Amino acid sequence: FEGHFKDPVDLAGNPAPQGVDVNVMLQNRSISDRFVDDIRVQPFDAQMNAFVYDPKTLRLIANFDDQHFALIYQYNAEGRLVRKLKETERGVKTLEETQYITPEKDRN
Repeated sequence: FEGHFKDPVDLAGNPAPQGVDVNVMLQNRSISDRFVDDIRVQPFDAQMNAFVYDPKTLRLIANFDDQHFALIYQYNAEGRLVRKLKETERGVKTLEETQYITPEKDRN
């Protein structure tokens, strides 16, 4: 869902002073439950990226573009990047996959 709103104004139509609270209300008008996992507010003509990091390893897990589609990073048990996935309107697609081969014996 995407929505737009203008800067708050007072009763006379003048721009509200800085520091005025803006309340956003979401109302579900469907029969089924809806869940909102995040809300992002930005200027209409701005671009914004958001980043998600694993709190334990501090590895980058996802990078959200200005349309809030994720580029998802997956790692193996050794912490090496093995897969990049892109979230689209049609689902999640694999962009890149890497396999690491570790020789069992030293070649020397």
